Amino acid sequence: MAASRVLWRRDARGSLLAAGAAWVLLVLAAPIQFVGYRVTIAWALEAAAAVWIGARLEDTRAVRAAFAIFLLVLARLASVDGRMYPAPSGYVLLANARFLTFAVGAAGFWAAAWWIRRGRLALAASIGGHGVMLWGLCLEASAWAARAAAPQNMRSVASTSISVLAAMYAVLLVAAGVLRRHAPTRVLGVALIGAVVLKLYFYDIWFLGAFYRMAAFAILGALLWVMSYLYSRFRGSIGSWWRN
Repeated sequence: MAASRVLWRRDARGSLLAAGAAWVLLVLAAPIQFVGYRVTIAWALEAAAAVWIGARLEDTRAVRAAFAIFLLVLARLASVDGRMYPAPSGYVLLANARFLTFAVGAAGFWAAAWWIRRGRLALAASIGGHGVMLWGLCLEASAWAARAAAPQNMRSVASTSISVLAAMYAVLLVAAGVLRRHAPTRVLGVALIGAVVLKLYFYDIWFLGAFYRMAAFAILGALLWVMSYLYSRFRGSIGSWWRN
């Protein structure tokens, strides 16, 4: 990093090479120094820091390199951290290392989106943050279902909980998009509620028990009513729905 700073105005390529080597060393240091979920947290923080530096320097190459680190974060969440606990009874709901890791990963993505501000990379970072957060919440919902439900009902309770959770998250996204006048957030919320509807009709209706089907559809109907209220309440700005 020091070499990169010294070469900043003298040799642009040399400065870039030195900075890249420094970041590679930092990325490699995380799994050497830390173990378990701490590696993922360190990578998420490093990726967010790289985006901040790239945004400050207006260098898209640094931002794109940071997204390579974010891919490492996603890979570890899928292969290691998401399978951290073999049994649902081995940890406290939400207040556990797995959810902390997902929350920090989501925060890293959201920070990147905030610093990039506009463009496809900002949109990708925002979607990545919401995807990671919803992923972590769904894992917690599945664990809650495994603890609370009888073994024969566990599958139905877990699927219903995930559907309701995703629908609530979609409503929050639409509400946040309306309040912030941010079209991508609103569109993401609508897309998520559409995915929940597809899940209900193509999975839940065939594999859930009658009570859980009724509960899932009733709660989804209530949430759709909330979304329709938001639509009618702010319909004066609907003309700019896709532009702001």
